Amino acid sequence: MLTQRESMQLKLHSITIEELVPEEHFLRKLEKTINFSFIYDEVRELYCLDNGRPGIDPVMLIKYLLVGYLYGIESERRIEQEIQVNMAYRWFLGLDIGERVPDHSTISQNRRRRFHGERVFRRVFERVLWICMEKGLVDGKLILTDSTHVKANASRKSEHKVLVEKQLGLGIEAVGVDSAYNISLVHQELMEKNIRVVTPANDEAPTYKAELEKKAFTYDNKRDCFLCPMGKDLPLRRLQRSENNVTQEYRAERKDCRDCPIRSKCLTASQPCRRIQVNIFEDAVKKNHEGDGTPEHKAVLDLRQIWCEGSFAAQKARHNLRRLFRRGLEAAEDHCLLSATALNLKRMVKCLG
Repeated sequence: MLTQRESMQLKLHSITIEELVPEEHFLRKLEKTINFSFIYDEVRELYCLDNGRPGIDPVMLIKYLLVGYLYGIESERRIEQEIQVNMAYRWFLGLDIGERVPDHSTISQNRRRRFHGERVFRRVFERVLWICMEKGLVDGKLILTDSTHVKANASRKSEHKVLVEKQLGLGIEAVGVDSAYNISLVHQELMEKNIRVVTPANDEAPTYKAELEKKAFTYDNKRDCFLCPMGKDLPLRRLQRSENNVTQEYRAERKDCRDCPIRSKCLTASQPCRRIQVNIFEDAVKKNHEGDGTPEHKAVLDLRQIWCEGSFAAQKARHNLRRLFRRGLEAAEDHCLLSATALNLKRMVKCLG
């Protein structure tokens, strides 16, 4: 039977926003899990306490931005539009049904001007992380890390390299990374800090084309040189430095290789003499790869694939981490911090129920 509804008449209803938000809604669980009032302490010095026009509640401001990252809303203009019609978003921000949603331009100006240079979003991220630690969700002993390229909204002419020094957090015992970090300097630096590096096993075949491999040469520790199968010396000639590595080069004399009976097995046609390169950080690399293939090694790499690669995939798809809309390093950092904060909040609610 065909049913056709007539246009609805306006009726007077008595209802509260509290009744419109389901008890099992994610934002209700989030509000029960974490008390956002800590934001007042983080931003108190940025406001005048007894003079001027009343500003937007800073907790509402931060929540306003977080809604965009929690629900994959790309722009602040769209966040305003969604809050206008979504009762759960209104409830989360503390807005009643009839209250006006803060204009997106006001939110943007507070973010860009009031919070500029104050590292507010960094402190909010760190505070959420500490709350996760206090609730027993993070112990900091195993760190899983990854990186991604993000296209900047900037001119290539303004590009420049900056060396940034970072101090590691205390208590880290191991770090799980992908093969891009499987470089000797990383292994050496972290070994000096008593941190174990877990990377995929290196299964690549040697690139040297000659038949005789490095293991066919004997190292003389006292004289610091190698001996070839024919008894000729390969003394240390030089150090080769690159961005991520330092190698020692041992090289034979050309006259020793010119008439050698096994030259065809030892050298390619373009090589005048045999060279052997030794990574000075080789001991650190070998030590970290001793556990390759063990259940612990596989478990760390599996966790990294889930928590790191899965997270980056979600952030790039939903949080504009393929190409940033905002300009400037500080704006880019704030964008990434808000994305990571939203991700941590989701995991906190999921883990704690």
